[in-house]
Amino acid sequence: MLALAVMAAALTAVALGRILVRPARESARPRPVRVAPARLLGQRARPQRGDAGALSVLVMFGDYLCPPCRRADAQVGAILAREPARFRFVFRHYPLEPLHAGARLASSAAEAARYQGRFWEMHDLLMKTRGNVTVDSVTELARHLQLDLRAFRHDVQGRGAASVAEDERDAAVLGVRGTPTCFLALADGRTFRLGSLADLDRNAW
Repeated sequence: MLALAVMAAALTAVALGRILVRPARESARPRPVRVAPARLLGQRARPQRGDAGALSVLVMFGDYLCPPCRRADAQVGAILAREPARFRFVFRHYPLEPLHAGARLASSAAEAARYQGRFWEMHDLLMKTRGNVTVDSVTELARHLQLDLRAFRHDVQGRGAASVAEDERDAAVLGVRGTPTCFLALADGRTFRLGSLADLDRNAW
């Protein structure tokens, strides 16, 4: 009886060991989603990064005060530095207020800079911003970029804010609930909602 008990205990230990060392199951590959191009890219021309001839478009809905968005933006920059023709990158706004106070102002500042041809420069500065975002702080960034400050202030409150609101409306229709949320639109018409940027390297396309 003792020998049988020892054997049973040994078999149980082996079984448990197999369970504990079992590799994690690979997460499901992204599946195509139905997305109207006008909702994904919006109704207006948007600044894009990457090779203008790239056939795929990566669209990120993000928040300048969101740490995961900052990391994702850096990842995208690294990918494009290695492979500029991999995709065109479009950043759209989804400020998470009131969770991130000042996020909508930051997005409006980026859009105001866009009207003076300096979207990506303002984008990069805002991604590096730490601390509170205020009218004074974004105006200081605009001054650093040598923007027309009078026009900048006007656009932050006016058409810059309206552009951000358009992005928020499209995000709601697309089911965006947090940031960063990324979509990859392929040349063949398929669009994928990515679980993370790691999905770009899964050869699912």
